[in-house]
Amino acid sequence: MDPLEKISTPSSDPFRGFIAVEVEAEYGLLLESALRSTLSDCLRPQWREIPRHNYHLTLVFLGNLPPGLLHNLATAMLSCRDHHEFSLQPQRIDFLNRRRGDLIVALFGREQLNRLEDLQRQLVASLDPATYQPTGKPFRPHITLARRKRSARQKIADELSRQLPAGLRLPPLPVRSVALFESQLTPDGSIYHPLLRVPLTHA
Repeated sequence: MDPLEKISTPSSDPFRGFIAVEVEAEYGLLLESALRSTLSDCLRPQWREIPRHNYHLTLVFLGNLPPGLLHNLATAMLSCRDHHEFSLQPQRIDFLNRRRGDLIVALFGREQLNRLEDLQRQLVASLDPATYQPTGKPFRPHITLARRKRSARQKIADELSRQLPAGLRLPPLPVRSVALFESQLTPDGSIYHPLLRVPLTHA
């Protein structure tokens, strides 16, 4: 198998990108169902659900990049291919930041993130400084499921906080590859297109 799968090319110059773990379609259905069972009918209109085909777990946010850096990104991503496939157990649905109350996310148990953090550190260490400058912010793995609509008042988040965190009873999330995505901003929200994919070593 080719260690680097080239899927498409950026649609613009520069392009906005990030490297992430993809959420497979079948697993996205499970997460979507869990979110909808958490949001009551009266609260759901106040939140914009993220389309399940956009679910992902960001490893590195890159920002705006010229296509000329694609080769550098591919080289850095290839450093991950020796990592073995693994899985993560989503633990709960909660706010990413309870004070702001604007993002509903799936979070993972602290005790089983070591392999993901190793993968993320390897990736960051392999990126050329011209491609990525670390922000110093801690890596907090999550999958964004919904955003509070701008028209919704803070009390909507306060009301939902009484229902959260919601425990999850889902099978483990498989981590089989890392992918470079292009993020296109539109009036209806972001659209993500995979550009490159590197499979991890099959366990």
